[in-house]
Amino acid sequence: MGAFWAKQPNGKWCRFSTGVNCITDYNCEKEDIWNSIMERTKEAFERDFEHGDYDYPFNTVIDLYNTNNMGLEEMIEICKQIGTTEEDINKITENVKQFERDIEKDED
Repeated sequence: MGAFWAKQPNGKWCRFSTGVNCITDYNCEKEDIWNSIMERTKEAFERDFEHGDYDYPFNTVIDLYNTNNMGLEEMIEICKQIGTTEEDINKITENVKQFERDIEKDED
């Protein structure tokens, strides 16, 4: 389900829902849009949080990390600050080395 905000002929805004194909909010000012977006965001966050969408195990981070956007040294520093075990830091380092070896193979 989607929605968009449209400028009304009187210069204010309305929200049109493509889920129900009608206007759901109208004669809105900028502050009304802000409040609407913040309320919907808060509701979505609460629903997702209760559902467990923010509860990934940290080993998922370890397994998915690569050095494309954050260098290994910075990653290790952050990991130390948040209490990551030395064993998991070593796993991160080994994963990066394996990733680099795989890239080298692909280039050959």
